[in-house]
Amino acid sequence: MVMVLPVLLNTADDASKPSHQRNVVWVLTLAVFVLPARPHHEVRHSDSHDMKPAGYSGTPLAQKLGIAANSTVVARYAPDNYRALLEPVPAGAIFESTVSPATDIVHLFAERKRVLEAELAVLRSAIRPNGVVWVSWPKKASKLPTDITEDTIRELALPLGFVDVKVCAVDAIWSGLKLVIRKELR
Repeated sequence: MVMVLPVLLNTADDASKPSHQRNVVWVLTLAVFVLPARPHHEVRHSDSHDMKPAGYSGTPLAQKLGIAANSTVVARYAPDNYRALLEPVPAGAIFESTVSPATDIVHLFAERKRVLEAELAVLRSAIRPNGVVWVSWPKKASKLPTDITEDTIRELALPLGFVDVKVCAVDAIWSGLKLVIRKELR
């Protein structure tokens, strides 16, 4: 709801005075916006199901991640609402629980550097040469405790033979960095 209130600042006007000494009547229009109240709460993993996918392109997350019909996807440590975030999921996309040579895309969620380091080492030898690893970490604005940044991921991934090729917003909590095996190592 918007309320418009005229506010009179000065009403004195004396015509007998020269114009440079006259007080001028000023009317200021004040617009007041009244918004519905929302309860304040902290963002937690369990709250992420309420979050809409982030990003400003309007592109569905599954498309951003490269999930296509008949893609095989493995999500590691994903939030509970992961499948909902991916909607609409392309027909025929297959979600597995373990990485195999048939896996097209691995989406790893990590909050701790030590976990990320161990997972990347395992994934480097487990994925096929043209496989994709998306690493997601909490955004600073999410207030989730983490010791991972985009630079941390590169620091750990590059020596393993990965190279980063794309970044995207997963939702209001998570960012994602796409890793592939360097071409000369495939």
